[in-house]
Amino acid sequence: SIFTITHQIGSCLTTDTIYVGNPSFLYSDSVYCSTDSADSPLVIGDEGGVFTSSLSNFIALDSINGEIDFANSLDTVYDIVYSVNNCLDTFSISVIDLSSIVLTDDSVCGLEYQVQNYYQSSADYFWSCSDSMLSFLNNTIPNPLVNVTNQGSYFINYLIDKLGCQYVDSMSIKFVDSIYLDIGPDLAVNQSSIILNAFSNADFYNWIDLSLNGGDILSPYSSSTEITNLITGDYVFGLTASNSVCPEKYDEIVLTVDWIFIPNGFSPNGDGINDFFGLEGAR
Repeated sequence: SIFTITHQIGSCLTTDTIYVGNPSFLYSDSVYCSTDSADSPLVIGDEGGVFTSSLSNFIALDSINGEIDFANSLDTVYDIVYSVNNCLDTFSISVIDLSSIVLTDDSVCGLEYQVQNYYQSSADYFWSCSDSMLSFLNNTIPNPLVNVTNQGSYFINYLIDKLGCQYVDSMSIKFVDSIYLDIGPDLAVNQSSIILNAFSNADFYNWIDLSLNGGDILSPYSSSTEITNLITGDYVFGLTASNSVCPEKYDEIVLTVDWIFIPNGFSPNGDGINDFFGLEGAR
């Protein structure tokens, strides 16, 4: 209130007026989640003051009524200051925003994965997966080590709790076993074509003719392909196997072709069938 103070000595009086203000205020809680509804303080003392924050650029604070929009405030601790007639009161509020912890899907070559979680906090974690093929070395730490028994894609669920605020989400991890590749031993061929089969777990393949002898690769992007138009001589075919996750694997096979076909007749009558006499398979 406003008080008048009088100092009297005999008949002499001196008077002064002073103001005793009460800037007391409080919020209903000291910890809020970013998912909470906006909240305004209870002003216990004088009305008509101004609300400010120690981090004014990072909190959605209404300076008139003190309402805070937690959904648009950063994850940190704020000191809210209420100022009325040069009197101040302070209230500390923690805003917990866990929604920014978004872990992206990932792929790994092998059957082991370290979760890449860069969020540093005092939050509590719980990781889980409904697939029994996946296990955690420790499922209550921010960066657990994950192991699987078979390659494939797995959904990992995680729950984060900090000061009573919780966030639930999931991420997908694709585990790809290391690539193996075997296209067999070198071969002796006594015909104009052969089928080559690769033993591999890769997703993508690319056959090439390193000898440039004219053999036709009918399915260059398949694990199995037929090679045609072979003639007598040596061929080298290479195969690259990949899966976009693991390092590529490469293997080669040598074909030693030894065959000649000599026809015992021809019909040069211009009908386009056997009009010319020649040796097949010869150089």
